[in-house]
Amino acid sequence: MAISKETDARANAARALRVRAMLVLAVILPVHLILDAAYRPWARQQPFSDWGLSSSFTQVTAVVGIAAVMVFSEREHWWNDRPSEVLLLLVPLIGMVGYECLQAWLPWTTFDRMDLVWSVVGGGLAAGIKRVVYDPVARTSGHTGR
Repeated sequence: MAISKETDARANAARALRVRAMLVLAVILPVHLILDAAYRPWARQQPFSDWGLSSSFTQVTAVVGIAAVMVFSEREHWWNDRPSEVLLLLVPLIGMVGYECLQAWLPWTTFDRMDLVWSVVGGGLAAGIKRVVYDPVARTSGHTGR
């Protein structure tokens, strides 16, 4: 009977994580579209600098979005162990940084150092979202990864 309760707790936690990941995606996608359709054209006409956000915000939204997709697509609990928890944050960040670095050698793309900076900002935001949105589910199900 104890195994069944533990299995049910894991299934409920996995379900709750997927719901939370969908909520993160439901927020990050409109933010991305608003930044692209409204903020970027407006910021480029302004006399001030936004530190490259108007041209690099896609790095932030991509890192957060990829992490949310990873949580949503996972059938088991991400926080069963520490390596899985770390990979959840590192895979999107390394992927976006690697993609940007690859652009330095591809003639049809443009390498931008600010994209690297904003990718790291996206990694920090993803870590914050993980801590606030996903970790409470992991703690209540008894799987903290620590």
